[in-house]
Amino acid sequence: MKNEHKMLYILEVVWLAIGIIGIISFIYSMIKGDHDQSVYFIIFTIVSGVMYAVRRRQRKRVQSNNQENKK
Repeated sequence: MKNEHKMLYILEVVWLAIGIIGIISFIYSMIKGDHDQSVYFIIFTIVSGVMYAVRRRQRKRVQSNNQENKK
């Protein structure tokens, strides 16, 4: 079970890092003046934010289920 928690946590952190990279890329492309490309980066950031939220909710649910099972 601990490996499952670690894997869910790692996936959560990876999606967060991808989202941060997307935000940085969006800001860079806006500064550079390439507004067409910046739309792709903001969509990329939104998708990674949704995946981060899904993974976080999944990890919390698994943790609470395991705590209930221990009692």
